[in-house]
Amino acid sequence: MLSFLCVWDDRANPHGDLRKLRLNYHLEDDSIEILEPVHANSGREPCMTIIARQRVPWEGRQRPFSNSSQFDHVNRDASQQLTFGVKMDTGFMNSSDLGIGKTVRIHGKDFFLYDCTAKTREYYQAEKGYDLDPSIDIDQHFSIRMKRPPRPVPPPHDGIGSEEDSLGNWQNLLLKVPKKDHAKWVSGSGKVLKFVLQMVPSPNATIEEQGRAFTLSYFLEDDTLQLDEIGVKNSGIVGGKYLLRQKVRRVLTSGQSVYFRPHDFQLGAVVSIYSKQFKVVGLDIHTEKLLAGIEDPTTVDGIKSMVVQLKEVLAQRHPRLQLAFRAITTNGNNYIDMNELIEYFKTMNVNISPEDTKTIIGMYDTNNDGMLDFKEFVCMMNGDESSNSMLAMTNTVHTINLSPEQQYSQASRYQNDVLQQAAARNCHTKRSRILLRQLRDKLHQRRIDTVDLFRLMDVASPDSVMCRKDFEEGVRHILHLLLQQEEMDILCEAFFSGGQRCTLENFTNVLEGVGEFLPGTTL
Repeated sequence: MLSFLCVWDDRANPHGDLRKLRLNYHLEDDSIEILEPVHANSGREPCMTIIARQRVPWEGRQRPFSNSSQFDHVNRDASQQLTFGVKMDTGFMNSSDLGIGKTVRIHGKDFFLYDCTAKTREYYQAEKGYDLDPSIDIDQHFSIRMKRPPRPVPPPHDGIGSEEDSLGNWQNLLLKVPKKDHAKWVSGSGKVLKFVLQMVPSPNATIEEQGRAFTLSYFLEDDTLQLDEIGVKNSGIVGGKYLLRQKVRRVLTSGQSVYFRPHDFQLGAVVSIYSKQFKVVGLDIHTEKLLAGIEDPTTVDGIKSMVVQLKEVLAQRHPRLQLAFRAITTNGNNYIDMNELIEYFKTMNVNISPEDTKTIIGMYDTNNDGMLDFKEFVCMMNGDESSNSMLAMTNTVHTINLSPEQQYSQASRYQNDVLQQAAARNCHTKRSRILLRQLRDKLHQRRIDTVDLFRLMDVASPDSVMCRKDFEEGVRHILHLLLQQEEMDILCEAFFSGGQRCTLENFTNVLEGVGEFLPGTTL
């Protein structure tokens, strides 16, 4: 069998293609078959037969029979001369009609032969006495270029939902929620830029477009903006929402579109929002600071975190509140002003703005003088309960008619007593929190539910009320917590603060709200 590689160029017809095939010539009966090898991702069946094995006549030729038979008088086409089983030796393709670079026409299709197997070349050299032409680069011969798959282009946004949501539905077969930039969400949470815009009248503007003012809110957490129109009396313009909060694109000079960014709203700039022109005519101080890169933590959580950090640093550096107070008042005064507090924050490697410092002082400034005296400093360090006690003691001292020296010594003793009591309460509260956290961590390690633990401890009592003795035995024998008697008493005080018995509700509340069972304490 002789085997040639051939090409059928059907690109002139609709949906045609350049198909690479294999032509097999069988020497035993001079028959020809054409098969299509398997091509990956071609969309066609493997080893599809293009032309079944048969003797192929030369189209357009009519040759007489070489063998005489009873059908010689019948004038019929060469392709019909196998109908009655009469084999003819002429008028059909043979091995001499095949070769590299030749085009054979079979049943109206042109097949270009461009390569063959090594055995086929040996046959032609041994039997025919000549060598076949070298192989032909079919890609260069037909100027074939690799077809690149068309790059999918997302459809335009139809306005329903967000653009990211629609794009995610187009990219994935299963619907997925668009991913958010959590780092940006956290850093920009609660930060809103405020701008004042004025509508620029178009060439064919009506009287309604003149003098319209808007406030633009730009949310840094997700780069969305919102337009609210400012109402003007006796103008027929009702103020309110003009554009709901959403992401808006702006068109560049190159034709591309990108989302608006904060630097696009510079003072005096003209921006286009949905084919409407707006001019930036103003912005607030907070926005100006954020655009300049100055962080302004005006949120309540930011102020509280600074106060907590200050209290922790003072407690670590100075064991007594008097020493801590003197450490901040570097000028030797009996009060803490704004500059002294800023300087002490610098020793903590914390950059605090004067506005935040003023806010912290105002939280504990009871006499509204813009400074913190010692009583107000104690209020900040220990909470309302200790500050009220301190205020009551101080007022009592001032009502006694004493000399200045005696009054100062008496006040100092009262202050020391109050400070010692406050320090003892703080120590007791911290130990209680630590013990409760150990108890809760032990429950998580043992994977015991709160209700199950209460039932295990309250086995002897049928009224669902646990006594102190059962609680102590449960902590030692069920949870295996090795506590001293003093620590056990502190732990029992948290659960049995209202009496000698503890209900399931009280037991659950104490475990689920560690640190909240004591009045006037803060975590």
